[in-house]
Amino acid sequence: MDNSNLAQAVVLPLVSPESSSYSLTTDFVLAETRPHRDRLIPFCSVDPRTSYSGGLRGLVDMLKKYVDQGAKGFGEHKPGVRIDDARNMTIYAACGELKLPILFHLDEQRNTDAPGLPGLEKALKEFPATQFIGHGPGWWASISGAVTQADLAVILMVQ
Repeated sequence: MDNSNLAQAVVLPLVSPESSSYSLTTDFVLAETRPHRDRLIPFCSVDPRTSYSGGLRGLVDMLKKYVDQGAKGFGEHKPGVRIDDARNMTIYAACGELKLPILFHLDEQRNTDAPGLPGLEKALKEFPATQFIGHGPGWWASISGAVTQADLAVILMVQ
């Protein structure tokens, strides 16, 4: 970071099986960034398919433990479900309640959506107080202009 003149960086866990060949847990990110919190900003993540009790309140309580340990955001959110899947929507609600911005990845395998991003639009409308940070080939292709499902498939094959 010093060689690149970077003052701070966000460290993202990868907990969904589709997100990486190796999981990088929130607990690991929190532990490894603890000595360097002036420069390394930890995020937390929970796969939407994770089992927890208590509905939304239970998820808020789970995420609050991470916030209490220093997590400043949620992500990288890369589960293999639709972006507007009901389980994702619960995560968006919990993050909104805790004021955790969500960094989400969107492509043909993770947080899937149709051209024009109607699922994301649904989430944005339902959770206007939640901050969403988008990235990934599906996101960039969709915001670049008129994109079709065939365009997305070609973009993803080229990666």
